Amino acid sequence: MRLFPRFKVWPGIIFVLFGVNFLVVAITVIGASRTASPIEPDYYTKALNWDQTQAQIQRNVSLGWSVTPSVRPGADGKPRLFVTVLDGAGSPMRAATVKARVPSSKVPLTFTHTDDGVYACNEDLPDATSFSVAVTAGFDLFTAEFSAFSKEPAR
Repeated sequence: MRLFPRFKVWPGIIFVLFGVNFLVVAITVIGASRTASPIEPDYYTKALNWDQTQAQIQRNVSLGWSVTPSVRPGADGKPRLFVTVLDGAGSPMRAATVKARVPSSKVPLTFTHTDDGVYACNEDLPDATSFSVAVTAGFDLFTAEFSAFSKEPAR
């Protein structure tokens, strides 16, 4: 008498292998959807516009501006996205136009000047952990990208 019957074990082994494969794929998908992904948003468009992207990066360096995002309670008490914009000398920029875009939306977020160099988002806090900001002052354009952004209000 054999320990394992000849044809009854193989179907079980095949189902076990399928189960292990399914488990590995499920863990990978869950892990990828719950963590901050290092995937570049809209990479295809960025690749098509490579020369313009590199020129803008060089322009950002030459301007020396800085943009710092934060989440604070707005006038209505809801958490709002704020950005602080400083020029190359570290002075607050008062006359700038600030717009942001989240990868999941085609409509840009608009900002209103609230304080010296501080701009508040007019819309509710976006449901995204990454976004890009475009600051325009006169004929100058400065861009910045933020990923793995915390939506917890600063204290």
